[in-house]
Amino acid sequence: MYGSSGAYLFDRGTITTILSVCEGWEFVNVSKMIHTLVVVNGYERETTVANALITPYFCCGCSGFGRQVFVETSDRNVVTWATMISGLAQNRYCEERCQIHGLVLKLGMNTDFSLVVFHI
Repeated sequence: MYGSSGAYLFDRGTITTILSVCEGWEFVNVSKMIHTLVVVNGYERETTVANALITPYFCCGCSGFGRQVFVETSDRNVVTWATMISGLAQNRYCEERCQIHGLVLKLGMNTDFSLVVFHI
């Protein structure tokens, strides 16, 4: 989809698809650029986009950015919580992961998803 200026306009589906392949430290700058596109296009309040942003930040070791997106997401769903918990565990923030998981249980959310992460 092209705007009046001839520039390509990214929609939520395109952004989440691009972010789904940005999982590694070599994609940290791409993730940050996509995050900028999210803000410029006004998608920062979209839960699906926020969920897609959290994952690559944690996968590239930028847990601070992942946490920031999580905190700024006002309409969190089970995917948002699971993504945050998984990202924390992958980066060995086990105590914080347990605290977040405890909060999920206190909120009475359906935890039919697996949150157990084993470290070798």
